[in-house]
Amino acid sequence: MSLGGRKWLWLSKDTNWILWGAVFLRVIVSSIVINRGAYMAVDSSRYISLAESLVESMHFGMGASNELFRTPIYPLFLSGCMLISKKYFFLVAIMLQQSVNIGIFLIWRKLLRIFISSNKVRMTAEILYAIDLQSIFYNTQILTDALFQSLVLLFVYWMVMFWKKHSEKYLIGSGFLIGGLSLLRPIAVYLPIAIFIGVITVYLTEYGNLKRGIRISIKFLLCALLPMLGWCCRNYLLEEKFTVSTVANYNTYVYYAGAVEAELKNQNYYDVIVQREERINSAADNIENEKMIESGLKLLKEHPAIYIKYHLKGMLLECIYPGQIDLFTACSDSFEKGKENLKSILTSDQNFGEKIAESVRYVVREDRLFALAGVSLAGEVVFLAGVFGCFAGACIMKSVGYKWYEKWMLIGVAAYFWICGGTPFGIGSYPRFRLPFIYIMLLCAMMRIDKMIKCKGT
Repeated sequence: MSLGGRKWLWLSKDTNWILWGAVFLRVIVSSIVINRGAYMAVDSSRYISLAESLVESMHFGMGASNELFRTPIYPLFLSGCMLISKKYFFLVAIMLQQSVNIGIFLIWRKLLRIFISSNKVRMTAEILYAIDLQSIFYNTQILTDALFQSLVLLFVYWMVMFWKKHSEKYLIGSGFLIGGLSLLRPIAVYLPIAIFIGVITVYLTEYGNLKRGIRISIKFLLCALLPMLGWCCRNYLLEEKFTVSTVANYNTYVYYAGAVEAELKNQNYYDVIVQREERINSAADNIENEKMIESGLKLLKEHPAIYIKYHLKGMLLECIYPGQIDLFTACSDSFEKGKENLKSILTSDQNFGEKIAESVRYVVREDRLFALAGVSLAGEVVFLAGVFGCFAGACIMKSVGYKWYEKWMLIGVAAYFWICGGTPFGIGSYPRFRLPFIYIMLLCAMMRIDKMIKCKGT
């Protein structure tokens, strides 16, 4: 299916330098990460093991067991990389992930032209995409997140094109894509239902054509469900579990119920998490496993306020925690050393003024790289604050130059991934959990800035 006609490949001669700058920056970061062997994360080894199993025996599982926890798309992607080069599959994977990210830059540029009239605002948004170090870094990791982020933007673009042209091919393509994305990361599994309801609502309220709204919505939903149902049937036939993945059950028992238990028993949250992980991983059989999950759900139902409190805290941390910390930690030994030295200064017996003065002296005189990293991290915090602030403004502004439902589709998709990604306390590598929605929020924020410029001009 076309991405919107041949014009989608068109590049502005005035801003081509942004594209080439984006390519150059990704090559530099990728080279540093690969040279240091810093492309492995916590979940990477399991994906690699599943990919190796697919290549060697066409079996999706660990040993003789069938895999239900991880979904198949990313291990299939890695297995394809291994077929190209068994020894350097990670290099192939990183090159492909960065290439997809650069390719989606063209989609990003197209979205900016659709919603933003100011050339300066569009150029600013393109530069922010090009220099987003967090996204660049996660494209060097053997993880699903960055690839998922790029394809979510493609999904959003096809949905926008559907609303602009009312061509069913874009909606059907979006359906198949979101179904596939659910097998890349199960977090997307409920999004088709929200889109289904949204399309029917728009056709009823805006066009008074409920019949067509229902017809095309059903087509979309069937296309989205087809990949998921196929995988659910596989899981049921092998393990009698009709589910896309068991990861939601695991998270419910370990993280969500763990937050509630820690609050009720006044225990350290991370200690409770470790205990629950050990219990569920050592379950004797599926029956014991199911009982644990039921106990977790029961705990959440009995204390919903506690869970909601910690989930909201996780959503907040998801927004403000600088993702570049992972980049600098992976790419520089001195960054971790600098953190420890700075921590020792700040926890010393000196008074507050002396601690600040000593910290400044250390950063400025002894560790310039740490200072550079600090400035970069501060810049990311300012960027995130600006994005979320302007996103909030976009939610209340009047739609001008585009339909109200186009704006609310963007807001709805961003909100969906934000809410679903907000684990209690932001446990795990939570900066990467904002990757699916940060560019959508950035687009909404730029729409808000564009509107402010228009109002100022009039």
